[in-house]
Amino acid sequence: MKKILFLLCFFGLAGVSHAGFDEGVAAYEKGDSETALKELVPLAEQGDVLAQNSLAGVYANERGAARDYKQAEEWYRKAADQGYAIAQYNLGLMYANGWGVPRDDKQALGWYRKAAEQGLASAQYSLAWMYEYRRGTLRDDRQAVEWYRKAAQQGDVLAQYNLASRYEKGRGILQDSALAAQWYRKAAEQGYVWAQHRLGSMYERGEGVARNDSSALAWYLKAAEKGFSFAQYDAGLMYAEGRGAWVDYKQAAAWYQKAAEQGHGLAQYNLGTLYEQGRGLAQNDAQAAEWYQKAAQRGEAAASLNLGLMSMNGRGVAQDDRQAVQWFRQAAELGNALAQYNLGIMYANGRGVAQDDAQAVEWYRKAAQLGQAAAQNNLGLMLAKGRGAARNEAQAITWYRKAAEQGHAAAQNNLGVMYEEGRGISQDYAQALSWYRKAAEQGNVMAQHNLAEIYANGRDVPQDDQQAAEWYRKAAEQGDELARQSLMKITEKRTISR
Repeated sequence: MKKILFLLCFFGLAGVSHAGFDEGVAAYEKGDSETALKELVPLAEQGDVLAQNSLAGVYANERGAARDYKQAEEWYRKAADQGYAIAQYNLGLMYANGWGVPRDDKQALGWYRKAAEQGLASAQYSLAWMYEYRRGTLRDDRQAVEWYRKAAQQGDVLAQYNLASRYEKGRGILQDSALAAQWYRKAAEQGYVWAQHRLGSMYERGEGVARNDSSALAWYLKAAEKGFSFAQYDAGLMYAEGRGAWVDYKQAAAWYQKAAEQGHGLAQYNLGTLYEQGRGLAQNDAQAAEWYQKAAQRGEAAASLNLGLMSMNGRGVAQDDRQAVQWFRQAAELGNALAQYNLGIMYANGRGVAQDDAQAVEWYRKAAQLGQAAAQNNLGLMLAKGRGAARNEAQAITWYRKAAEQGHAAAQNNLGVMYEEGRGISQDYAQALSWYRKAAEQGNVMAQHNLAEIYANGRDVPQDDQQAAEWYRKAAEQGDELARQSLMKITEKRTISR
């Protein structure tokens, strides 16, 4: 996480107090700046570094016209020049942010270093940050690690987190997931939500620690309860999938809702799916569509896909093919293969757009290249028929095979047809039979009919009326009239023969 604290320190050394100083600090803490200045100015003018630093803090932290960065810089510098580490750090902050002085990263780096070398943890952290993000110096990952470690060992929570991140990624140091987990734990135990979330993730993946979903969920919940949206989403996911706890869709919905309300796109999408499916919440298509829209606005392609399907079918929103096309296109352009496939269907059938086979082929091809089996089958069909592209049966077979090998029943049947008819490939009844059977056993009615024909006609297999009748019956039961008629002929034939 790229983060640095830009907070001016307004305090003195613990255990040190004297007349005027304590009164000045107490007055400022009560909101009485006038008394604070009255007590601190004389001490500061006498060279008291605590008073000088605190006086600078009053000027820097005042609001509106009362704020005076010029005075703050002057008094921080007086204390810093006397070697007071806190003032050196604060002066570095002013240069790093351009508060009252021109922004000057090299000056900031120099003052941070002076304070860091005196052991001030916040300065050590800031110096590491400067090395990490090339502020005032060349990027130096090893220097960053060294100073993060010094600050982390003093309990600086941000340094602990950043040091853990360095170990996790192997930046400036040898990658070591176990040490990453140890430093994340130190920061997490101080209540730092980013560290709690990362530690939960390491337990979930089993990196640096033994995989333990219960521990992962426990750390996610610690961060989630503090309002950390990423942890809220992950907690919801764990409950939805029954990891680290029993499946609990109500808990999943509750955490998704919290994250979704903070604008977490995936949480908005998942909350939409729970509404659509009626899991953990009353089924409500309109609510599902509302959350999908929020997620789609954040670039969640799956949400745009679902909105396209809802628009196409008039669920949760008005039926509108043109709107469906817009949603499919939005998801398709984000690389969602199902959306690309559906956009291809809309073009092929002229729904919501002018019918355009070439566009259909283009979108089927995009989805097919991403491994979408239905698109691979449809692309094969278009190429086999010469629709939207030059007829190419060899290419059609290539795409049918890709889909068939993924178990797509229609593609298995289509590949069987190509083998049976010798289109784009040598005729091979054994291969046809094999692919028909795969599809038929999945309930594909065309494959059941074709398989029955193979047995009825004895094509490269012994003629077998019993097998033919079995597959005709299955096809007929799905409404295949030709199969019903063929079954009747076989039944009559077998009756006569008896």
